Amino acid sequence: MATTDHERIGHLCLITSFGFFLVAGAPAMFVRAEPTRPGSQLLSHEQYNQAFTTHGTIMLLLFATPAFAGSPTRSCRCRSARPAFDLHRPGLARRDQKETTGPP
Repeated sequence: MATTDHERIGHLCLITSFGFFLVAGAPAMFVRAEPTRPGSQLLSHEQYNQAFTTHGTIMLLLFATPAFAGSPTRSCRCRSARPAFDLHRPGLARRDQKETTGPP
C-alpha cells in the first residue's frame, strides 16, 4: 500500500475497478456479437459459456466490489484526526500527550 490517506485509497480503488470494467468489456462484446446474425458462429458453445462466465465474474468480483468499497471511502470525510485507540482509551491518549509535549 502506497498511502494511508483514505481519499487516495478510495481513488486507487475506483481506478482499479474502472480498469477491470474495461477488461470485462472484451468478453462482453463477444457475447453481445454472437446473436447478431442467425447462423453466424463467432464462438463455439463452450467458448460462449466461458466468455459469459468470465465477464460475469470480473464484473461482480473485480469491478463491483472495489467500486462499492472505493466510493464511500473516497467521499466520506475523516471523522477524527486522532487514531482510533485514542477514542476508546482516553486515559492512554492523555498519557501519550503528556509524554510527547513534555511537562507544562
